Amino acid sequence: MEERPKVFRISSPGSPTRFNRRDFLKVAGASAAGFLAARCVPAATPTPTEVPPAPTATPTSAPVPTPTEVPAPEIGGVLNLITWEGWDNAEGMQPFYDEYGVTVNFTAIGSNDEVLTKYRAGGPGTYDVTGINNRYYIPAAEEGIFIPLDLSRIPNYEDLYPAFKEVPFARYKGEIYGITAFFGFDVINYNADLTDPPDTWFFHRDAKYAGKWGLLDNPAGTMMLWGTILGHGADSSQYTHDILAEIVEFGKECVASAKTILKSYGEMQDLLTRGDIIVAYTGWEAVTVWSKKAGTNLQHCLPPEAAKCWADGYAIFNGAPNPDTAYAWVNYAISAEALAIAGMNAGSLVSNSKSAALMDPENPGTLDHTGVEEALKAAQYSKFPPKEPEDPYISMDELFEGWEEIMAG
Repeated sequence: MEERPKVFRISSPGSPTRFNRRDFLKVAGASAAGFLAARCVPAATPTPTEVPPAPTATPTSAPVPTPTEVPAPEIGGVLNLITWEGWDNAEGMQPFYDEYGVTVNFTAIGSNDEVLTKYRAGGPGTYDVTGINNRYYIPAAEEGIFIPLDLSRIPNYEDLYPAFKEVPFARYKGEIYGITAFFGFDVINYNADLTDPPDTWFFHRDAKYAGKWGLLDNPAGTMMLWGTILGHGADSSQYTHDILAEIVEFGKECVASAKTILKSYGEMQDLLTRGDIIVAYTGWEAVTVWSKKAGTNLQHCLPPEAAKCWADGYAIFNGAPNPDTAYAWVNYAISAEALAIAGMNAGSLVSNSKSAALMDPENPGTLDHTGVEEALKAAQYSKFPPKEPEDPYISMDELFEGWEEIMAG
């Protein structure tokens, strides 16, 4: 296997096919046709060899049934969507809305937990579709919040990168509960005018970075990144108490070396741009995009020791009031055309393997997807521990208590 590329750069000039949004509806309509078309199966009519005499009595055999049609999915009306701003992809989804007369009732979230909290409060029938982080699929499936997906109704699933098909984080009791749309890596963001890209996750042990970097206040994500860096993987359900203790000690070492704890990606961008810090993590590729749009020179890199991947995608709620439209929405949302627009607008890597060729290389939001398929082969995905501890493994509460111990010094 080739070495994973260390740096994902903004797209360089090339010759990818440019897309025309006016053509999206034609392409998407073709991809959706498979499950939208109604099928009518008439009963076979045999050719008689002899004309029988007229019956003199009522026949005792059952009559031939009248052929019936399989109803087509009913697409239209109101779709209740709850997800992050940007993951709703209002621009990319507009051809779908125009074609089927769909009106979106959109609820924006500030955290993934809000999705489950709001569903519990409203109950089945409140929402149709959500966009959420991968580590929430299985807990939501266990609780009966999401439904298992019929992939025959989502044909664009076949165009996803192989790494996102049949992934463990979306599978519960043999069924798939989520479809990846957006993804990225826990990267290091840095000011390229002030430093070279760090070539290791242990950069904080180099004196030149002491007091010059920032750590994002991202408890679960950072704890699982540290677990990955230390060789224990990103599945925190497999962390023993000894592993947690090792992560806590490493976290304290990192905090002691850092200049500040960052409260948001916006603050990360600001401090890096001003030079108050020169590197930061857990980083996000979007910070590079924002910097490009602002005319500054922030970049990101992926050191070679570990690759922890985040993946956000779509799921359908149990009790969705508009299930046919929900399925059609998810299928269109992960199409090459829709995700090309979403990726440029959000500054994100996207899961459809055909989307990158449709992105405009001059668009500031276009990320170079070169090398991501190879990187995904070695990527690890985060998973929460159970709520109740199962010896010798930790519970979810213990994971967060470990973060609090780190922050306390």
